[in-house]
Amino acid sequence: MNFDGKASQKRQRWLAFNTLLLCGASSIAIAHAQVVNLPVNAGEVSASAIPSTSTALPSQKAILKSGQTEKVLSKAALRNAGAGSNAAQALSLAPGVNASSYSGSAGAKYTISINGIKTGWAGFGGGNVDDGSIMVTFDGVPMNNPGTGLWQSNQIPELSLIKGIGLVYGPGSVANRWYDNIGGAINFVPLEPTAKPSAAIGIGYGSFGTKNLHFDVSSGVHDGWSAIIAGGETKSNSYRTGYGFQNPGDAFAYYAKLKKQFSNGSISFGAYDARAEAYRPLPIPVNPIAGVTVNGYDAAGTPNPGLLYSEKTSGFYGSLPYGLIHKLDLNSTWMAYTRLRLDLTKSLKFTNLLYYRHGNRFHGHNDQYFPTDAFRIEYNNPYSNMVGDKFTFSAKLPYNTVYFGGFFVNNTYNSHNVFYNPLAGTSPTIPSGFRNDFFYQTDLGAFVQDHIALTPRFDITPGLRVVNFQTRYENNGTATYPQANPANDEALLPNAATNFSKVEPNVSANWRAEPWLAIYGNYGFTYRQPPNGGGGGPYQALLASSLKLEKGTSYQIGFKVHGIRAPYLHRFLIGANYYYLLYSNETIPIPVLNQPFELNASGSSVYHGVNIYADDDPINDLHLFTNLSLQKSYFQQYEVGGVSYNGLPVSNIADATFNVGASYRYYFDRMNFVPRLWYQYTGSQYLFSDLTGAPTRTKMPSYGVLNASLRITKFTGSFAPPLKTVSLQIIATNILNNQYNVAEYITAGGYFGAASAGQILGFPGAPRAVFADLSGHF
Repeated sequence: MNFDGKASQKRQRWLAFNTLLLCGASSIAIAHAQVVNLPVNAGEVSASAIPSTSTALPSQKAILKSGQTEKVLSKAALRNAGAGSNAAQALSLAPGVNASSYSGSAGAKYTISINGIKTGWAGFGGGNVDDGSIMVTFDGVPMNNPGTGLWQSNQIPELSLIKGIGLVYGPGSVANRWYDNIGGAINFVPLEPTAKPSAAIGIGYGSFGTKNLHFDVSSGVHDGWSAIIAGGETKSNSYRTGYGFQNPGDAFAYYAKLKKQFSNGSISFGAYDARAEAYRPLPIPVNPIAGVTVNGYDAAGTPNPGLLYSEKTSGFYGSLPYGLIHKLDLNSTWMAYTRLRLDLTKSLKFTNLLYYRHGNRFHGHNDQYFPTDAFRIEYNNPYSNMVGDKFTFSAKLPYNTVYFGGFFVNNTYNSHNVFYNPLAGTSPTIPSGFRNDFFYQTDLGAFVQDHIALTPRFDITPGLRVVNFQTRYENNGTATYPQANPANDEALLPNAATNFSKVEPNVSANWRAEPWLAIYGNYGFTYRQPPNGGGGGPYQALLASSLKLEKGTSYQIGFKVHGIRAPYLHRFLIGANYYYLLYSNETIPIPVLNQPFELNASGSSVYHGVNIYADDDPINDLHLFTNLSLQKSYFQQYEVGGVSYNGLPVSNIADATFNVGASYRYYFDRMNFVPRLWYQYTGSQYLFSDLTGAPTRTKMPSYGVLNASLRITKFTGSFAPPLKTVSLQIIATNILNNQYNVAEYITAGGYFGAASAGQILGFPGAPRAVFADLSGHF
């Protein structure tokens, strides 16, 4: 697609990146440090590392000593997601995490949940009470839109440039939080410059026309300087196809980092650019519905004769013809950042992160299923520009380490969207529905956290954070479309502003009953801005004076085992925890039939459950792993249209997830063979009803898939001196070819008319697929 102002955006990128370079250069002078040639540490952080802007993955020793629930997905685990896979497919390997999508094509969006709290695509019907409540960062840099909470998984479309993923379950410590941490945090840690020059290049190919190309090049250390550049591109079709249209998608991501090592610290400059787009097929009726055909309706509102459109009649993975309906869904993001680390004294450390991020979203929708629908054509191109800074001091004292600092975030979000239909007498300049609102947001935070070692084996970490959320809303819709009917403006209210301040106390504790056994727990509060930006949401249809900060009250208790040495327990990890979260003051968007805007419900919901995980190498070269999560969630309070639905379960949350698998390493003739087999189970979910705008007790079936992979690595030695290894990985997913839906909901009839109201629509999961990746490492 062509976008207005693309050249201007490129100039903005260049100016932003150079501004950060200049800021970083000035920081070098502050360091007053002697340059030395030190190796670049791309490894793991210790338990005493500065937490707030750390980009390295925590070690298992650090996790054992932590009072939080944490999980690390290593590079080896990420490889099993498949060629050209994105962030969501990798995260599904972690305990308590569920990922689901409407399509498997490159560029498609996913919904990701951690212990039931979600982030990512929110299109599985209504009732997404908690979407955007997971804080997502890339190399420690925030990716969420501060106003809406929106982050999409296709903003991380290329896993080859990711070294690992760190997850925090629950809000975490106050020193680690940003502005959307109620349900947890995900940090995508990219590759770091290596001590010696290295490079890799790979190609991937697989089912649904998947093609992938990826690379990374690292300079090695030269006079304290080192650099890396990495990236990749993927093209593929969806497994949902119909009438010659394969709902294709494509995506790319590129990343670069320049780092300077000092005798007492380092400074780095990073940049990341990603873009992903895919055609989004509609949900499909689970059962056939009279009048709902693959040919839509005529201008008089009469169904066109044809095959009934449903999983049972037109094909489980079927989609509608391109000429009848198509929707292109695109997300792009780019950022530039600089990070300074200094050891000011032997006991005082300082770190600072300064960044700029631009985000853009585009929906191009042409729906001719109802040709005279006033909202047939959609042009939606909102954007956001964010600048932020976070600094942390850590002071190591005889029996404790004190962390203190703060952050500043300033974001401008434009929500532009228009609907029109020439057959209804409307156009892009005189639309049937529109919005063009600006949200100017400033988020501030200051924290102090004290890690106290009461005994060599017992730590307690109290923390306190003060947050401030300022929002200024400007209704610019009628000024942008002066010829349109003002009643068609989705924003019903005039300009407004809010200013919220809250205090967030938090405490965690860790007791190592044995050197290999830790018992831990945590308790605290955290807040977030009520999400804005959608049609008819806060500020637009809800008075600013009625808004409250959304609040999370949570606690966890559990145990962790690491480092035990016993027969058949080698590199053994096991842990379990119980979690509880009360999510209150929720603003819940509800779709409105045949309208581009939403209603708003209010509520408070409870999430609680158990996570269990275990990893072990019982004998040399054999690795076993399993994850089990059991979850229950319900509304303490839910009200819409004056009707109460208190006590009903929260929709779109699996009541259980389970993974179990094994891999075996075999070495022969300078080749390393690693076959792997694993099974993933997702429990049943309660459906949301768009017809009543409320949760229900109707459940969809559970499902499970069996997967396998084989990785072969050839050590070339002197055979090809520049080439160190060649690796081939083949992955087969859903090898039993099960048919299942990843999500379902009860429709109000918006997609397929009144005849479908009250029926269930589904989103089919992927059938059997095979992917291969061939890589060379230099």
